Amino acid sequence: MAAMGKTMQKFWMDSKMPEDNRWHSKHQGPLRTSDRLADHFVEQLRAVGREKRKEDRDGESELAIMVRFARIMKELMESYESQTNLLLKLADTGRVITLLHRSIDSALDTQDIHDSKTREEWHKHLMEERRDRLQMFEDLARNDEELDKALGDEEQQLEIVTLLRYCVERFHNGIVPYAGEEKEKFRDKLMPCELDTLSFVYEAVATKSGVVAVNIPEWFVTSEHEWAWVNKDKLEDNRPAWSSKTKGLEHGEEVCVRTVAIWTQLNHPHLRKFYGASHVGKPFIVHETCYPPTYEKEMWRYLANCALGLQYVHDRGLVYHIVLPSTFLCSYSERRGVMDGLGLTPQNKVDWSRKLDNQTRETSVTYDVLKFGIAIFFLIAGKRNANLPSATRDKKFDTWDKETTEHLPDVRPGFIKEAEWEVLQGLCAEEPANRISLALASIKMQTLAPNNESERKALAGDAQKMIDILMFDYMGKTIKEMVKSAEAQCLKAKAKLLDTYSVDTEYVGVYNRLEDLFNQLKTSGQPVPTTFAEDFGLLLADFNIAIGDDDTFGFSTASVQCASQTIAGKSTHFHHRIDTLLHDSSQLQGTDSIHRWQPTWEQADWKHKDDFLAYLKNPSILSQLKDRPEDAAMLRFEAQNRSGAYSSDIVEEMDAVLQAAVHNGIKNAEPIPKWYIPRYQVEFGTPIGRGGFGLVSTGRWFGTDVVVKRLIFDSTEKKDREQADKDRQAKREQFRQEADLWFTLNHSNLIKLYGACYEGDKPFFVCERATRKTLSEYLDPENGRRRELWFRLLQAALGLEHLHEHNIVHGDLKNDNILVCEGGAAKIADFGLSILGTEDFITKKATEAIQWKAPECLMGKPPSFASDIYAFGMCIIQAVTGEFPWHKREDAIVKRFVLKERRIPDRPEGFKPNEWELIERMCRWDPQERIGIGAVIKILEDIGIRNLIETTG
Repeated sequence: MAAMGKTMQKFWMDSKMPEDNRWHSKHQGPLRTSDRLADHFVEQLRAVGREKRKEDRDGESELAIMVRFARIMKELMESYESQTNLLLKLADTGRVITLLHRSIDSALDTQDIHDSKTREEWHKHLMEERRDRLQMFEDLARNDEELDKALGDEEQQLEIVTLLRYCVERFHNGIVPYAGEEKEKFRDKLMPCELDTLSFVYEAVATKSGVVAVNIPEWFVTSEHEWAWVNKDKLEDNRPAWSSKTKGLEHGEEVCVRTVAIWTQLNHPHLRKFYGASHVGKPFIVHETCYPPTYEKEMWRYLANCALGLQYVHDRGLVYHIVLPSTFLCSYSERRGVMDGLGLTPQNKVDWSRKLDNQTRETSVTYDVLKFGIAIFFLIAGKRNANLPSATRDKKFDTWDKETTEHLPDVRPGFIKEAEWEVLQGLCAEEPANRISLALASIKMQTLAPNNESERKALAGDAQKMIDILMFDYMGKTIKEMVKSAEAQCLKAKAKLLDTYSVDTEYVGVYNRLEDLFNQLKTSGQPVPTTFAEDFGLLLADFNIAIGDDDTFGFSTASVQCASQTIAGKSTHFHHRIDTLLHDSSQLQGTDSIHRWQPTWEQADWKHKDDFLAYLKNPSILSQLKDRPEDAAMLRFEAQNRSGAYSSDIVEEMDAVLQAAVHNGIKNAEPIPKWYIPRYQVEFGTPIGRGGFGLVSTGRWFGTDVVVKRLIFDSTEKKDREQADKDRQAKREQFRQEADLWFTLNHSNLIKLYGACYEGDKPFFVCERATRKTLSEYLDPENGRRRELWFRLLQAALGLEHLHEHNIVHGDLKNDNILVCEGGAAKIADFGLSILGTEDFITKKATEAIQWKAPECLMGKPPSFASDIYAFGMCIIQAVTGEFPWHKREDAIVKRFVLKERRIPDRPEGFKPNEWELIERMCRWDPQERIGIGAVIKILEDIGIRNLIETTG
């Protein structure tokens, strides 16, 4: 470790800056800069670095932590310190002071300084600096000549007024809480003098330039540093993705606003995550860090993910300007394939709708599928062919253009395997009707991935249990009985609809395919794998439930057109599941014409939209929507989230009807939340647990594995009907608040909410599924992942930090709530319900998970940031040892140790001294003495780096 000490002495930033820079270690004592902001803090960081270098005992670890801390601080301050325009510097005030107050707390926690007087002194110095700097901005505003120079051109003027307004709106009440007086709850709130200066300068700028800031979009950001694993990219650098061939290159601000207006409405695991954007100055977008999916071993898995992402895009009424190889990406933090969010446009804005002959129609969607396949071809060619030696490379593809090519080669190139070629031919078939669905393409691509292929062979090698399909019993019914039930349900539904809607083209088409599968299996007489029989049984059960669902078919004749959009959506999902069964079974053939469902469905879809327009123009529509609020919700969903799939005249009629409905106070006609998901889009799977709110089950949403959390209302047997209705409404409102909160938390180390449905008897959340279970299970020594231990804990800490930065207390943190998803990313779960739970719910939680509870919570106090830190310390103990923090001791004994003896668990053998010291600092009796999450992250980083150096030499 001596070598590390010498390295750290040189690691301070001196070599990368001039000596007059305030961060240079040569400076001792106060160094006053013209701006003043953070002078005292930087001085203290320099002093700490000098002191730690002098220490002999344990100085190296603390020095390393503080050096990294200082370097990161300088990087975070770089954009502010290097800004020469004082107006833009003033506009960055809120962000910088929030950063500095948080960082002061983290620096003091890291040094284990909890004396309130010392801590307040550091913050008071910063408060004084905040006041002292204001005069130079006011002087600038009073100097016409200097103000003219700072204002710049019209583009910069708009940027300045927008950023000044954003600073006030975003930071005027503060963000960083502290244990001060109630009236000063947030230490970083803008002081009256700062607000006065911002207002004075804004008025001077607006008067001088004639430019004012309109309302700031909710997605507007000024920095990417709020999130982990993100990139900040200028739109100019991504021009090919969004430029339109017909309109040419447009102004960056317009492009940014239009792009973000689409992207912010989308939320899918296989679409690149959007975090924020700025449309002023030099427009930029903040999105998750990604890289091209060119790693051969994982390429087809990533592309299978992308197919599901494109399927979701199409369902939302969108297509790409053009799909290129660069549209395919892989998430850096989660190792999953994603489609880029740039370059999307409404389907009705792209003129690809044309007839190839009298029967075949090429639409913007089918063309997107074609270009998806062509882009995959170029991706493979660029990886396998372009880098080959000249003698072996297929040179004819060197001149092929990625944007204009619309056909595959006539003959399979040597660098593409036969199974891969089959998938590409399916996507790029000359007739659009013959192109395979994206859902089926995704399934086929999964089988091409080496990992999945090896898993498939391993399963094939195992002795799978076989069963006679005629004898198989699913939930008390045979397959034959379920098929007959489906036939009866179709006839019943058709009778209900009075021939107003062509069920024959929708659910009857699904039934015909299911019946054909059953007849094929019956005719073959061969046993099938039990897993296949279960999948077939589940599909039939879901189909019977869907077609017999009163919520779907119990509607009036007049409202059927609105509901038809839901029916069409449901039938598409069933067709995709049947395609999967056909693909998975060697005993089934899909050659019969009834399995060419897409042409029939697409022709019916055009007719539905004509009927839908007539329905919208019906004079009695408002009275019908009033009687059927669920139809109003469906209509709002179509207008708000799928308008791109309709012609402009239908969109105009939907908007007019909904506007009138809102004016007349019709329930569910108002705009719906971004997170709203219609019930028909979700396939409910196997129950896996029960929470404080209801049932938890697996599920699928657009082909992606998800978790569904359903709200269960209390029984009304012991309550009068009026009180029961009030309780349900209150719980439903709480449900919506939970969804609002959860959906705003967009971080790679928090379980993601994809959406929720608040209609019906059982509202539900649809969230990310942790495919690798809990952190403890993932890190089990038998899995060989112990080297990842501290990195995964660091990821969990980053998620907890994001919660705390948004003033959210988890309140129920334990190892079961730290989950691991695909790619190994650790994520915090079950945080929304804990912060918004009722008093009874919180009290109940206090009696559970005793081994992770902080002393004050065991004594009945509400959870806090400090109690989350204590609980996370217990989580670290369990992650390292693989056992509960207090082993198998009874709750009463644990309470005695914690409350009466004020103990924490004894140090286990697996902990090094510096690692256990972190636990002790996180789990102190006094909440005020516990380390903060920012310092926990710094120390976890140091532990991880040191362990990596030790294990790798």
